[in-house]
Amino acid sequence: MSKPEVVLDRGLRERAMGAIVEKAEGAAIPMAVLAVGRTHVRASLGLNEAEAERDVAKFKRRSSSQFRDAAPGKMRGAGFNARPIRDDEHHWEVVRYILDHARKEGA
Repeated sequence: MSKPEVVLDRGLRERAMGAIVEKAEGAAIPMAVLAVGRTHVRASLGLNEAEAERDVAKFKRRSSSQFRDAAPGKMRGAGFNARPIRDDEHHWEVVRYILDHARKEGA
């Protein structure tokens, strides 16, 4: 039986954000923008394309371990979308997209 998807309240979103920032800083991974919504995380990270899936899995483990007891259920989604940034214009398009979703989701 599948666990229900977890919906994060503001306090848990802030804890998740802190854990992700801590992990990025510890791994020396540049982060342009981060938004933790009720059910999704969106970020622009300076990841090596070949290792992006492994690195994202580490972020998911780190953030979900911070509040597993406070929010039981399915903490990590099945996948993610990694898209290389093509140029400066694309970078700012991605930043605006993430910030727009942060506003919509109350992140």
